[in-house]
Amino acid sequence: AAVLRRFAFTSEALRSSVIVAFEHVVGTFVYVKGAPEVVIDLCDVLSVPPNIVDEISHHTRNGRRVLACAYRACGAAGAGWALEAERREVESHLIWAGLLVMENTLKPDTKDAVDELVGAGLHCTMVTGDHALTAISVARRCGILVPSRVVLLGKVIGEDGGG
Repeated sequence: AAVLRRFAFTSEALRSSVIVAFEHVVGTFVYVKGAPEVVIDLCDVLSVPPNIVDEISHHTRNGRRVLACAYRACGAAGAGWALEAERREVESHLIWAGLLVMENTLKPDTKDAVDELVGAGLHCTMVTGDHALTAISVARRCGILVPSRVVLLGKVIGEDGGG
């Protein structure tokens, strides 16, 4: 297989993709992975399982990291088009391929370390790029998020965070 083109992950796009040609297969293919809520919107609606939002919610609420995968066959003439087209064109009309679900386990001493910091009068804050429900689950497990705390969600503006 040969990677013909890459679109890097950015905090704005929340996905990455590659355009690949295989030696023994006619045509080129686009493979995309990224935030499920973004990848779903790039897929043909009939290829997305009807219960996928519930499935994603189940995993993220249990502290798992979730990535969505999708693909597109470009056909025999697709290499030229895929190399010239804009990202939004290449990453459109995708076919849903599934989810990558990863367990986000804490290190054994994480909870004790957070307890020690809080006991010393320090305020612990979590800043992450993870899905909000995954971050909330992890913060609860390690003791950063307790019932009296408020969760603030924000969005990074621009690659450097500045706008």
